[in-house]
Amino acid sequence: MNQVSDLHSQYPLRHRDQRRQPRQELLPSATVGLRAEDGSIDLVVDLIDITTGGACLVIPASCDLNVDDRCELTMELADGQFQRHSVSVRWRETSADVAAIGVQFLIADDATA
Repeated sequence: MNQVSDLHSQYPLRHRDQRRQPRQELLPSATVGLRAEDGSIDLVVDLIDITTGGACLVIPASCDLNVDDRCELTMELADGQFQRHSVSVRWRETSADVAAIGVQFLIADDATA
């Protein structure tokens, strides 16, 4: 079983689910770019699910992203175009090798606050 599947079984995330919109689970997961606001982190991570307000990502446990950190999430669309979103980390749960993080998409006013 791969790490993403293990994470799905370890973290059903139902106790944290505060979404107002239904989520779209991605199995197998999709990969997206994640870059810390200060440039200290720049990597490709697994996108497990997405809603209109945010997403759940799998990152290496050693990655130093924590609650309230801000990042840029880059997704490649089906037509080959790229879409970038400013996001804020809202929660983090860590297992042995990987961590799940929940990020909230920030609107333009939030991104500059």
